[in-house]
Amino acid sequence: LNGLPGPRNVYLFNGDFVDRGSYSCEIMLTLIAFKVLYPKYMHLNRGNHEARDINGRDGFERECLTKYNRAVFDLFCDVFACLPLAHVISNQIFVVHGGLCKVDVKIDELNRENRFQEEEEEEEDIERCS
Repeated sequence: LNGLPGPRNVYLFNGDFVDRGSYSCEIMLTLIAFKVLYPKYMHLNRGNHEARDINGRDGFERECLTKYNRAVFDLFCDVFACLPLAHVISNQIFVVHGGLCKVDVKIDELNRENRFQEEEEEEEDIERCS
């Protein structure tokens, strides 16, 4: 529709790439391929569905195990952990998937977050962030 990623077509996809139907693997593989081919023009934010616990609950894990195997699912989880939590466009627009649980978050705080660590959320944390 808009063409391939490039200087005139810079893309930012804002999370929830998986758990949206039976083609999540293919969608994620396509996004990764575009990111590899066009690293300056293709950007991916991590959403709440790019997490192992949500994938187990909402179907992406099952899709990976049906189509491939556990190793492929684990690799997807590793890729998800590498995705940034937010982007800033032109030093003016802050883009984050689904908002943050804390008021007055500073970008420096996000940069300090260890996004490579899987954290178990407690029920009260989920309710407080909703």
